[in-house]
Amino acid sequence: MSCDPFKLSMMAKIDGELGRDEEAALQAHLAACSPCREELASHQRIKEMTSFLRLRQPEDRDWEQYWSRIHNRLERNLAWIFVSAGAVLLAGFLTFWLLEQFVLSAAVPWALRLGGTLLIAGLLLLFVSVWRERWSLRKTDRYEGIIR
Repeated sequence: MSCDPFKLSMMAKIDGELGRDEEAALQAHLAACSPCREELASHQRIKEMTSFLRLRQPEDRDWEQYWSRIHNRLERNLAWIFVSAGAVLLAGFLTFWLLEQFVLSAAVPWALRLGGTLLIAGLLLLFVSVWRERWSLRKTDRYEGIIR
């Protein structure tokens, strides 16, 4: 006879959730199957040992530190989003303003316009490159868990 149907019944017996019919069927199986008797006895010993365990309740000081850390992280993340969005908007506005006032102006010598254009293009390319690298590495930061 296969023991598989009785594995779940053994767990239900330990938890006191077996009905009369299931209890009778399990007892009949246990009378004939010594490995299942040993397994049930092992589970019952584990249940007895773990019944005395209690989770330690955190102290009020621990809860205060926990919530202050969460608030600090949320505030800082929101602040960085605002700073980043403001920097992108200002950089975009400054780029168009410089293009209009400096690069496209005929009053500015061509060498100065070329140098300004290359400077703006280089800064934008550098910004995009660093942002793309940070974005791809955000999930694999090896030093993220280090407390300073």
